[in-house]
Amino acid sequence: MRAVILVSAMCFALGGCITQAVQEKDLAEAGPKDDAYCRSIGAQPGTPTYAQCRLTMRQEMLTKQAETRARLAAIGDALGDAGDSFAAGQRAAASRNVNCTSTRFGNQVQTNCY
Repeated sequence: MRAVILVSAMCFALGGCITQAVQEKDLAEAGPKDDAYCRSIGAQPGTPTYAQCRLTMRQEMLTKQAETRARLAAIGDALGDAGDSFAAGQRAAASRNVNCTSTRFGNQVQTNCY
């Protein structure tokens, strides 16, 4: 149970780090790529068309990052649910009655529990 909670917490923490690192990397790389794309479609720096192009590119990048964060959150939720299910199963197993019978065969004893 504790291990599952620990793994879930680590995924949330690392997910935030990974997302932040990806966002910073994307921002650093986006400028030149966005500029090159906008120029390739004929938009010139300083014009409203160029500004709109760069804005659209930035919005698309932010949307993709939001989708990545949502997927990471869903993974964390699934891990948390799995941990809850595991813990419930452990509690149920611990609270049920167990009956055992032992049979002696010479110097050996065979025990069956049900």
